[in-house]
Amino acid sequence: MQNMIIGDSLPATSVVNRRITVLFWTFVAAGLVVRVGASILSQGFVHPDEHQQYLEVAQGIVYGPYVRWWEYERGTRHYFYPSCLALLLESLDVIGVRDPLYQATIIRALLAIAIFVGIALLARDWLRQGRVPAALCLLGLAALSPDVIYMSIRTLSETAATIPFILSIFFFKRNPFFAGILLGIMFAIRFQMAFFIPGFFALSLFDDWSARQWGKGSTWRLAAGLTICLFAVGLIDKLTWGRWFHSPLECFRANIREGIAARYGVGPWYQYLDWSVQLLAEALPLLGLVLSVLGLVRERRLALLGLLLLLGHSVIARKDQRFIWPLAPIVLMACAAGFEMVYRWLPQRWGRVVLIALFSCCLAVGSWYRFVQLDWEPEPARASCLALVKVGRYPDVTGVLVFNLPSAECGNYFFLRRDVPLLVKDHSNPADIRVHPLWKRSNINYVLAWPKDTAVFAKYRLEEMDIVHGLGIYKVEWKEPDPPEQRR
Repeated sequence: MQNMIIGDSLPATSVVNRRITVLFWTFVAAGLVVRVGASILSQGFVHPDEHQQYLEVAQGIVYGPYVRWWEYERGTRHYFYPSCLALLLESLDVIGVRDPLYQATIIRALLAIAIFVGIALLARDWLRQGRVPAALCLLGLAALSPDVIYMSIRTLSETAATIPFILSIFFFKRNPFFAGILLGIMFAIRFQMAFFIPGFFALSLFDDWSARQWGKGSTWRLAAGLTICLFAVGLIDKLTWGRWFHSPLECFRANIREGIAARYGVGPWYQYLDWSVQLLAEALPLLGLVLSVLGLVRERRLALLGLLLLLGHSVIARKDQRFIWPLAPIVLMACAAGFEMVYRWLPQRWGRVVLIALFSCCLAVGSWYRFVQLDWEPEPARASCLALVKVGRYPDVTGVLVFNLPSAECGNYFFLRRDVPLLVKDHSNPADIRVHPLWKRSNINYVLAWPKDTAVFAKYRLEEMDIVHGLGIYKVEWKEPDPPEQRR
């Protein structure tokens, strides 16, 4: 039996019977279907960065208007990931898919499918090596785990960077040069993923030392691929921000040296361990922690990679669960490897049947519990996105006011998709609105507001056009033109 998945370069020749093959592809089909369904049903966004840092910027690259946040004022983000999203938007536009809801759904589905296919490739390797229990367990967990599905349909950089990370594991022995390029892409999408890179090089150096291939080993090819990709990363920064490697340097300066990231949530150093233990206990009760620990002992190389990312984020003051989402593939593989260990320890057929039944029951209970716990339709983000799409379809819109809604949870221009003024006010003080130049000049003719807040517009005539998940769409009927002195 092969030792570790990223330590193997040649597939085993074990024969896989037809029943196992059918079960394998059934899991693949199920995983694809549920991801497409989740992408369709889960509208909006769960974190402001998912929209304002990536989708909104991609919208600006393709269509023009967009809301610019401070990260893009200072240049703390690299343009690679938003440019990839912009390319997807442009491609969808070319084939006639122009509705922002359809575009967002397709992008989320493609991200989720790419991650799942990467995990399926790793499971297929295990299957070809004769590690049938581990392969089927890994694929089943990846296909049906609500947390994995929930994470993978989000357009955050943590999600997108997981794709090249998984592929780096897959190509680590097959093609070290390409694996190095993938590591560079992973870094460009999310700089904090750099914690993984020393782990890959440590494993590569160890393999070269073991094989006594210092001169012709894989480390040089891995380094060459990474160097070429990092050169491209720096060049893009030079062309977009005017300085080589401006975005990672500015990101470190702003978030670490100036402590801006810490303003959004600080936790103790063990916070990620606390979250991880709780999640494993909920997602796979009774077995999650035990199987994961056994699997990490079995897959020590994967454990090293996971430990580096976990320690790296633990020493940073800012703590957020999404920061360790890229660890999901490692946790799944560890759990699957732990399941395989227990399965092979049980010599009798009935013991293995009991194990499979117990595992299936625990997975079903944990999956249902996590499915109910997760916020699949986050509000008010969903309401603002759907309402802006409707307003954007009105031919007479000249300007939109989003009233008393957090600006970070507004769909903005990606969903409005009209080159008209967009004014977002996250408080209910009408005085600030009446003195705004856009309002004084009657440029705003549609208001998105909660029905309870419409009283502040009592002196104006508001015509209710629609109510979208509790958020009202109102048309402003201006009674008379503003005085000439107010139009100047």
